[in-house]
Order: sequence, then C-alpha cells, then structure tokens
Amino acid sequence: MAVLSQMMESRYDVMDASKELDRVRFAPSRVDRYHRRYCTMEPSHRLAALEFRRFNLVLPYGARNDHFSYPNRSLFSPKGKWLQNDLATPLGSRPSDS
Repeated sequence: MAVLSQMMESRYDVMDASKELDRVRFAPSRVDRYHRRYCTMEPSHRLAALEFRRFNLVLPYGARNDHFSYPNRSLFSPKGKWLQNDLATPLGSRPSDS
C-alpha cells in the first residue's frame, strides 16, 4: 500500500513522463533493435508500432490523442523512471522479440 501512495504523491508531469519515455525508447543504442523488429512487419503494422512507441497509446488509426494529458503512474516508478521493457507490446505486455 505504501508504494501505491508513493505513486499517487509523485510530482512528475506529462513532460517529465514524455522525456523519460523518449530516453528509454529512443536511445541511440536501441536503434538496431527496433530496425530488426520493424523489418519483419508489414508497412501498416510498422506505422502502428511506431505510433505506439512514440506515444505509448493504443488508439484506432487517426484517433485524437490530445486529451491524454496525464501520465499513467502505474507505468513509472515513484521517482518517474520507466518500468517496462522498451519492446513491450500492448497485446502481450512482454517484449515482442521473445
């Protein structure tokens, strides 16, 4: 219960969460890993995977995402660090290369 109260009291905003997500998912050391993943996908699936990677949202194609203005605190540590693997998929919640 203490961890939950720490998450709710943490003071990071959407910009902090976005910076942390970019740090994890767009690190230069990870580029080859994503290219290997994308080369096995069809073009439409590549676009969907890239959009998920950029925004971490699962929405229908073309849907507005401007009203998603609060970070999901269950995906970040109380100090604002990203908790998931950078290749976690929304369907399986596990890395797509395993």
